[in-house]
Amino acid sequence: MSGTISIEIPSLWVYPEQFAALENMSKHTVYKWKEAGKLKIIPKKIAKGKTKPGGKIQIKYYDYKLQQLKAMGCCDVAINVVGWEKFAAKCEA
Repeated sequence: MSGTISIEIPSLWVYPEQFAALENMSKHTVYKWKEAGKLKIIPKKIAKGKTKPGGKIQIKYYDYKLQQLKAMGCCDVAINVVGWEKFAAKCEA
């Protein structure tokens, strides 16, 4: 198989709710995958004056898609980050 496979994603990282919607799965499954180590996340930071990290979980969606395509045996992969507006417009069309 020759040629480049090109896909478009809305963002480099997404929140669990967005990931669940993009991949057609439940939020519960996303959190289970995160706990099992199947999804890479952006580490949380400790804010100044705090003792624990806070904020929402951010999943590295670009890395997930790249890993998924490599597992399918695709050598030449081009992943385009188009933004949420263009991505939503393409999905509706």
